[in-house]
Amino acid sequence: MFLRRIIYLLSWTLLFGVTQQAMAATAPLLDRMTKKDSLTSSRIMLEFSALPEYRVVPSGQRIDLFFSNASVAPTLHLLAEDDKIVKILLARSQKELMVSLLLRQVPANLTYTAIASKATIELEIFWEKASGSRPAIAFRISGLPSRQTRTSSTLPLIKSDYSGQWRNFFNEYQTPLLLDVTPPVSLPILPHVGFEQASTPFAAVLKSLEDGDPKEALTRLQEIADDVLSQTGLLHKQLLLAEALLRSDSAEQSLAILESLPQQQLSVALQQRAGYLHNLAQTLTDEPYGAMARHAELEKLLANGPYRYPLQLLQAEIALINGDGELALKNLLWQNSSWPKQLRALRQLRIADLQVETGQSREALAHYQKLMTGGGLPKDQHFSLQQAARAFYESRQWDQAHILYQRLSILLQDPDSRSQALFLSNLATYLKGNQDQAMLQFRLLREDFPGTRGERRAWLKTLDHGLATGEERHLLQGRRDYPVLISLIKDRELREEAIFKLGLTLYLHGESQRAIEVLGDFQRNFASSPLRRETEALMAEILQPEMEKLITQGDDLQAVVLLEKHRDLLIRGDGIWPFLPQLAKAFTRLGLFDRGCRVYLYLLDHAKNEDDAEKFYLPLTSLYYDRDEYALTEKYSKAYLQKYP
Repeated sequence: MFLRRIIYLLSWTLLFGVTQQAMAATAPLLDRMTKKDSLTSSRIMLEFSALPEYRVVPSGQRIDLFFSNASVAPTLHLLAEDDKIVKILLARSQKELMVSLLLRQVPANLTYTAIASKATIELEIFWEKASGSRPAIAFRISGLPSRQTRTSSTLPLIKSDYSGQWRNFFNEYQTPLLLDVTPPVSLPILPHVGFEQASTPFAAVLKSLEDGDPKEALTRLQEIADDVLSQTGLLHKQLLLAEALLRSDSAEQSLAILESLPQQQLSVALQQRAGYLHNLAQTLTDEPYGAMARHAELEKLLANGPYRYPLQLLQAEIALINGDGELALKNLLWQNSSWPKQLRALRQLRIADLQVETGQSREALAHYQKLMTGGGLPKDQHFSLQQAARAFYESRQWDQAHILYQRLSILLQDPDSRSQALFLSNLATYLKGNQDQAMLQFRLLREDFPGTRGERRAWLKTLDHGLATGEERHLLQGRRDYPVLISLIKDRELREEAIFKLGLTLYLHGESQRAIEVLGDFQRNFASSPLRRETEALMAEILQPEMEKLITQGDDLQAVVLLEKHRDLLIRGDGIWPFLPQLAKAFTRLGLFDRGCRVYLYLLDHAKNEDDAEKFYLPLTSLYYDRDEYALTEKYSKAYLQKYP
């Protein structure tokens, strides 16, 4: 038994060595590699014994060179790692030699020339201006997906709630949709402070403003002749005219009057009124930052007077317009018990709106429910109606959400906003469990609002509904429709969702290679996406069986390229790599003996038992023999003979 194994081992290794030498004698040999650097470029020379046919395939920070029927000279020394090159990889199939250059940055340009007289191929790489960021390619690139001990500097393991149950993703994940309804700027009725002794004509104007009829107020002001007014009366008329114009959607005209008004000639109370109206006019003419700049000055002017509270409401609404819901809520909660009676209902409505905006939907529900059981939400308060619908939706009260979004779809004028409100109304119906009815409404929405964001959402949801079943016809529809949808969607987050779902659809349809391409592009293009974790987890799940399949089919080079390209995902996967024995054989067939040795050593170290390890000793010993490492050949031969006599 002992003698037979020794004879077999020596015969096998000698035969393999003779075959390799015979191939090398007839093929063009890559004898030498040199490099010259300048400030803007690097020139790499590859010298052969005879010039082979070749092709160059650049891909970002990687350049692959393929040489037909070529081999590597035993004396070849690879270029060392430096500030330009991370690594040079060699691989050989039956028909060609691959030299892969992994660079620290993406080159700006690339040229290459064959010099027949010298049997040399020159590659010139032109560099972009260097950046301070770390290179995208890892510094340590190995053919062995070995797991290191976790430390604070290593990448976290990949994990997703959808791993192993990816069909659920179609039903459960949806990019949040918030209607683009502009936050309001309120025009509350102001107190009569400063106009207590107003004449009958001015009293009539004030009454029209209080009744919400600014056009009638403008008509009454026109009927008051200037020549019968005193200087103070003229100032009062100008102030009331500015307010009437402001309430008639003529904020720019109002602002012009207020800026020319000599406010110092007014009483203190009317100076306060004029100051507030000026700030309101600035806000309504799209100058909220200019209005904010005057708030400190106005607060001193208004002190604790009656105009202080309309200003406080305005400050909160400006903060909301600027996206600071927390500050807006803080402004409205200050001095809770002191607000005048005529402003309390509006203030409470805004507090509920801001609670929804700051993630406190449940706290806001009580107020909205109270309004709906009473006189209902004001029809002209579109923002409040949207916030109420959102509060019911987020609290999973689907009936109320459906009603409010439906009402909003009728009140809004813009077709795109109407389509989104209608989509959300139908989505609430779907989530309640009335899926057939919702599917019909989605189809009608697509017919009635083509080209809108609501139509895109309805299309996406229709695909999701079918793909969650896993039926073949829906998978075919998804792989056909998703690319069209992706080309039409402008919203970044929704586009990310559609691209990921395309990759998932391809995977479920059995098109793993295409799925890897789509998901790999997603990784590169959307590095900060909320779906990055799901993308990495899905790719890690696809890669292992795909690598096994490629190696089984004899596509060794493609399997190794896939390994190099996505090695970090394999390392951060589940830690189980059943394809390693086949990968070691693939490295051996490609002439990557060093990598084959690493894999076999890993398999020996992690073998479950001695019987499991037996099958790795002879291939490892043969690889060491091929690399002329006779000491290691002897070491593992002896270990094999001792353990398996």
